[in-house]
Amino acid sequence: MSGDVADLADVLTPEQEQDIAQKIRQLKQDKRIVFSVAYIKSFDGTEPKEWAHQLWKRNGAAENRGVIAIAVEDRNLGAWAGSSVSGDSDSINLAAQEPLFDDNWYEAGLAAVEAAGGRVSGSSEAGGWALGAGVGGAAVVGGGAWALSHRGKKKRAAQEVERGRTIAPTDVASLDSLSTGALDELAHEEIVSTDESIRKGQTELELARAEFGPDRVRPFDQALAHSRKTLERAFALRQQLDDGSVADETERRSIMLEIVSTCGKADDELDGQAENFQKLREELINADQTLAKLTQRQVEIRTRIPRAEQILGELKNRYDDAILVSVADNVEMANEHLNQSEQSLERARELVALPAGQQAGLIDALSATDLALTQADRLLASIEHAESDIAQANAGLDALIAEVRGEIDEATNLLSAPSGAEIDRARLNAAIEAGREALGVAENKSGTDPLSCWTALTDADDALDEALDSARDKAASFARATATLRNSMRDAENYLHAAADLIDTRRRVVGAKARARLSEAQRAYDLAAAEAERDPRRALTFARRARKLAAEAADLARRDIERYDSQRRGGGGGNSGAMIAGMVLGSMLNNSGGFGGGFGGGSGGNGSSMGF
Repeated sequence: MSGDVADLADVLTPEQEQDIAQKIRQLKQDKRIVFSVAYIKSFDGTEPKEWAHQLWKRNGAAENRGVIAIAVEDRNLGAWAGSSVSGDSDSINLAAQEPLFDDNWYEAGLAAVEAAGGRVSGSSEAGGWALGAGVGGAAVVGGGAWALSHRGKKKRAAQEVERGRTIAPTDVASLDSLSTGALDELAHEEIVSTDESIRKGQTELELARAEFGPDRVRPFDQALAHSRKTLERAFALRQQLDDGSVADETERRSIMLEIVSTCGKADDELDGQAENFQKLREELINADQTLAKLTQRQVEIRTRIPRAEQILGELKNRYDDAILVSVADNVEMANEHLNQSEQSLERARELVALPAGQQAGLIDALSATDLALTQADRLLASIEHAESDIAQANAGLDALIAEVRGEIDEATNLLSAPSGAEIDRARLNAAIEAGREALGVAENKSGTDPLSCWTALTDADDALDEALDSARDKAASFARATATLRNSMRDAENYLHAAADLIDTRRRVVGAKARARLSEAQRAYDLAAAEAERDPRRALTFARRARKLAAEAADLARRDIERYDSQRRGGGGGNSGAMIAGMVLGSMLNNSGGFGGGFGGGSGGNGSSMGF
């Protein structure tokens, strides 16, 4: 930890962090009080006041220095202030209390800074805080009323669990962002839910088997068997957690994640199968109506046969046999499909007359009838529209060929997109292959059988359109993320160069903290570069971290220069070192990328006795 504001819990926006840091700089300039605000995840079992005391000592243990540490996951806080700080630790902690009831991290930090300067903002009632006397004239407060707000804590925990319930079980990264307590509760819920789904699913399966037959329920049977195995493992893992055999926090979270993810997926699969069979059950309930509609369709299609025969005869009088090859046998094939539909329809009538539970095969018979009638309808429609289709094929075949070729080229280019674009390459490859096959048909038969060429090309064109729409969206999203990353990388690089050059210009003066921060910034930048092609969104996180760390390195270097300059002048009021550092850094950033003067302007007259 370093700097005036350490947001290690990642609860502030960059603007909020800068604003608090500005308030701290103003406090230092106006009252010679040095203050630090730290947002962390947990005190890791240490008493808050002791944690704050350790931070205070680590930062120099000066009488004019104060600190507040806010542990976000613990929902606790601690402060420590030297005897020369205007506001004591009690008032600092109290000031931060009220904003933290509403999880307003930013306002809590501002309130703590104001209280350190002697301005009271907040309730006058400490609300049962643990107060005590510090060492060396320091007053200590550890664990505020915020931590005692049990109702607020329960509400926040409930909201987090509720958010966890909305996360898909396959989204392990989002699940891992939840607290351990929320994961534990979700793991309990998923085990209960999966167990109940299996018990209910077994009843549903037996009913479905009687209604639809063993073949139809095979996917349901497989899903149920998989869920049982998943639940058995989840029970074993839960037992490990409950009997205390797993002490390591990381391992416990890993086990909870496995339970939530695997049980959640198994539960969803069972629910999906049950929903499918509910739809089939609705079809059984409406089987009489479906039979009536299918019978009517069959009669209507049968009455179109004579007209289709007449149209086909007229076409044969006007066109060569080669041109009509794709429709020449359609009447005969339509008759065959109609005969099949009559057989399956008769079977459906027999099954629908049976009692419930003895109608296995009814849905299949209805589906077979519908499929046969659909095929017959398409065959007759091809004859009925043949005249216009031939004219359209003759007029637009060349344009359609060109369109399919262009789409194949575009799809081929999209296949070369980085893997991070997450394009469905299997779907795109299948569409490309279908397009090439259609072009092959057109090359061989466009002069003799334009109808079949037109049909093959339009089908291929439809498949390419659908695949391209999805791939274009993915590629565009990837391109936007890449562009954002490129700008962030450039920004981070500017700050890296600026910080490195600042350290190089005052090599002996700058200490280890600034150098370590710069090294971490460079490491984050290298990680961003390594992830850029594969996952630009993840790389963007590293790039932004690199920029932040580089800026902190420059700030630390500037402080070292200020300290050196102050010591060299014997504690006098000079601030030429800060001015030089600010000018050097501002110039570097301006030359690199237009970031002007962000680190200039040091604080006045701080002697070595003040602990800087």
